[in-house]
Amino acid sequence: MIRNCQITDSPAIQKLNKKELGYNYPLDQTTNNLANILNDPQHHWLLVFMDDKSQDINQRISSC
Repeated sequence: MIRNCQITDSPAIQKLNKKELGYNYPLDQTTNNLANILNDPQHHWLLVFMDDKSQDINQRISSC
């Protein structure tokens, strides 16, 4: 399922960024950055793909 990203997704996004992109940002910085993006009216969208069964977030999709 694809849905809008929420601030509570920051731990999963932090893990995805580290695993898939090699970004080793601390969780608090990831949460702050995500809050800034979600509150920025100039940012078009930020979505996550969540597995229907496990409810794990497997991907993030963004556009600036």
